[in-house]
Amino acid sequence: SFTQNIIAQTDTVFTVGNTGFNPSILPVNIGDTVVFWNTGGSHNVNFPFYPMLGPPGNPVPPGLIRSVVFNVPSGTYDYQCDPHVMMGMIGQIIVSPPPTITSVIQTDPLCSGDITGDVTVNINQSNPPIDLVVQLFWQNPISGFWVSLGSSYSNFPSFIDSLGFGNLGAGDYRVELIDDATGALIEDDFFTLVDPPVLNVTGLNAIDPSTPISSDGSIDITVSGGTPGTPPYTYTWVAS
Repeated sequence: SFTQNIIAQTDTVFTVGNTGFNPSILPVNIGDTVVFWNTGGSHNVNFPFYPMLGPPGNPVPPGLIRSVVFNVPSGTYDYQCDPHVMMGMIGQIIVSPPPTITSVIQTDPLCSGDITGDVTVNINQSNPPIDLVVQLFWQNPISGFWVSLGSSYSNFPSFIDSLGFGNLGAGDYRVELIDDATGALIEDDFFTLVDPPVLNVTGLNAIDPSTPISSDGSIDITVSGGTPGTPPYTYTWVAS
C-alpha cells in the first residue's frame, strides 16, 4: 500500500474587527491553501512555532494579508495576529490526515465454484471529507492482468464509510481508494477469497425393503467437504 497527495482546496479566513479571526478554528486537508483577509484594522498572520509556513510579514490594512499552503504533516497549527495577540486574536488550523482504508472484511464463497463471496471496505474520511471512489480488481490467474470489477462511491452529500462488493468467486483481489476529483490513488490493499473443499459423497450402500410394501429400506453414504465441512449436513430426497 502507498499514499499520494489528494486534491488541494482553498479555504478563506476573514478577520473580524480588531480582536478575532472568523472562523478561529479551521479544519483543512493536507495540501489545502488558506487565504487570510483583513476586513478592518491592521493585522498580520504569524505561525510563530512553525517557520515552514513562512514569515508573518508586517501588519497590513484591509485587504489580503497572506495565503498559506499547508503541505505539512497532519496536526494542529496555532497562529496569531502579533499586534493583538494579547487581546486574544489567535486561531488554529487543524490539518487532517488523508483518507485511509481502515479494514477489508471478506467472506469466502459458500460452495466450491460459486460466486457467493463478498468484501466490505471500511474507510476513514478526511476532515473536511472529500469525494472518494473504492475500485475493485480481480487478478486473472492465467494472464496475471488485473481486471476491474466495478466501483463504489463515497461522495457529497452522502459520505459513506463502508463500501461493499458482492457476487465474488475464489481468487486474488485488489481494492483501490481513489480521490474522485483527481483520480489520484490514495491507498490500495489486497485480499484472497478461497473456495471451501468440494463436497464429496462416497460409499453408497443401498438396502432394499424387505417386502414390496415395506418401508424398511435404507441408503448409507459417506459425506465430506462442502461448507462448513463438518456435520450436520442437510439433504434433499428425490424419489423416482
